[in-house]
Amino acid sequence: MDTNELSDVLRQEWLKRRRSPNETGIFDMLACAYSEAQRHYHNLQHVADMLAALPECSNALYMAVWFHDAVYDPQKHDNEEKSAELAEKKCIEMRYDKGFAADVASLIMATKHTAEPSTEEAKLICDADLAIFASPRVYEYDRAIRQEYSFVPEGAYLQRRKKVLEGFLARQFIYHTDKFREKYEQKARANLKMLIEELDSQLLELDTSTVNLGPKD
Repeated sequence: MDTNELSDVLRQEWLKRRRSPNETGIFDMLACAYSEAQRHYHNLQHVADMLAALPECSNALYMAVWFHDAVYDPQKHDNEEKSAELAEKKCIEMRYDKGFAADVASLIMATKHTAEPSTEEAKLICDADLAIFASPRVYEYDRAIRQEYSFVPEGAYLQRRKKVLEGFLARQFIYHTDKFREKYEQKARANLKMLIEELDSQLLELDTSTVNLGPKD
């Protein structure tokens, strides 16, 4: 399915949940954001994958999935904060109340993956965000992340990426809910180990090439 076809499918699902006439414009804004040039992984396919992993999600969880990467600049560290702010604003425009908007913003902040999620829906959005770890497309995902961080020198990227993946692997559980643990935990751990091994191999090759390029006697 190409990007246009995927956008059409997602639009139809969005319109089923519409509460106000201006929601079509908000969908178009989001679809445009997720099609920005710097996005190789954090794009419409990522949104579609998360929604597929959450087939019966509430309206708040649905909106949080859509807005959680609405603002995405790989060179910035406040993407979730800005996405949450945008979500609160747009939810109010869509005639949701302030409590609903705040709940959506809180779910988005959970996807920073820096703290234990405190609600069942926060656990679900975090798990859906990491479902790619168990996917057959995990290597495609890994290459796409590298493209998004193409501005980082190779050695530094490999070291940082390894640290991130080892952090997830070091958890007692990668996923927070029984549903995701039963379905994805084992495969995700196997995939992360393979990715880390590949990173180690690349780091070794980089070290070797650096030595070979060193000064001659």
